[in-house]
Amino acid sequence: MTDTQKDFEAVLKTLGQAESLFADGHPIDDICEQIGIEKDTLQAWAGHLSLPRNYAEVLSSCHILDAVFPIFAAERPSAPLDHIGSGVVIKIGNDLFALTVAHVTDHAEGDGALFMPAAEGIEQMTGVLSFNPVPEHGSLAKDIGDMGYYHLSDDWLTKLHSAIKPLALDDLLLTDELETGDIFTFVGYPWRKTKSRSRFRETDRTTYTGHASAPDIYEKLEYNRFVNVVIRMRRKKTYSTRYESHQIAPHPQGISGGAVIAWPWNLIDRHDASNLKLAAIGHTYHEREHCMAATRIIPYMMAIVRNNPELAIHFTRQEIAEDFGVFLAERMKALNPNNVPSAVGIGWYKPETYAQCLAIFDDRDDLPDSFAEWKQLAENTEQQLAAQGIKTVRAEIDPRTFPTWCSENGFEKIDKHSRMAYGNAKAIETLQQGT
Repeated sequence: MTDTQKDFEAVLKTLGQAESLFADGHPIDDICEQIGIEKDTLQAWAGHLSLPRNYAEVLSSCHILDAVFPIFAAERPSAPLDHIGSGVVIKIGNDLFALTVAHVTDHAEGDGALFMPAAEGIEQMTGVLSFNPVPEHGSLAKDIGDMGYYHLSDDWLTKLHSAIKPLALDDLLLTDELETGDIFTFVGYPWRKTKSRSRFRETDRTTYTGHASAPDIYEKLEYNRFVNVVIRMRRKKTYSTRYESHQIAPHPQGISGGAVIAWPWNLIDRHDASNLKLAAIGHTYHEREHCMAATRIIPYMMAIVRNNPELAIHFTRQEIAEDFGVFLAERMKALNPNNVPSAVGIGWYKPETYAQCLAIFDDRDDLPDSFAEWKQLAENTEQQLAAQGIKTVRAEIDPRTFPTWCSENGFEKIDKHSRMAYGNAKAIETLQQGT
């Protein structure tokens, strides 16, 4: 796209002029002639840098928003609560993780405690806490990672607030592409919008959308494009989709630890909310430089797998960055010193029960109508995994018993996530039995 922020902002200015002329009814050829640009170049810029006209509708229907929650802190478990940040819940296999940032988890040190919404109110977060150590310079302020997360205790599988919907690995952006101009939305709960009423807390979720900054801004702020996402965000020059006018955006203090959503590269795909992915966890607002920064999701997943290597197998069917793939392979090999082949379970069906299985699946429309077509796709998957040296286990799904298994293992829906978990559980059993 461009090499500097100055060049990039010139591109955005040109695109804004073109959009204004187009809105006034000028034909595309006249617009290109007036502003002195090639038609192909203008269309390429528009495809990469523009949001769909129904942007607010697309974003509001994105289920990633439902995984974001406010985090509260207290100096001790019985002390009053203060809203201090945000978090994102994800599920890997049957394990829940609450992702946030280290300068939020710092409040859990000593007698302090962190709290999040639960079914019966706001409850203390329990589980194993992991976070970045304080850097050698003695401050987290310049820590480009600033990562912290809870491996939540098992009771959170049933007591999580009903409005919070954990994300699955399919919802994460685990590749490492990043270009100037890519569009991201930061999501969280600014503490300035939180109101306290007796023992109740009322807060608003807020989103901030902008383009990824040019390399010179990363260099100036000492960030790394492979670790961080940085977008431009000028609070006094934002457009509010709620009020359909230019407004001063709420101060983002409190969204630290919230989600950063990546929009697809081209405009057509941006009309479908299912194409949006969790790309990073937000951590810093640079007010003077008009920027917001985040840590990409890959370092979080690497930290989680490093501490829980048995979870590496769940990533085998994801599209991932090459370095992350090498890291996962090393972790799986360390778990398997005797070179027992790694295994991935694939939900498998009988021809006579395939239709019955489709009838109980919440995502039946995502599967082929015919058994023959499904079998061809499944065998292709087996061949692809075999080419990577990965053993596959056919985990037969019985439509009579599978709903019970899903319920007993914390799955509210009978869909690809529960089928994948079931398949991997069967694969692990097979490895343990040595068959």
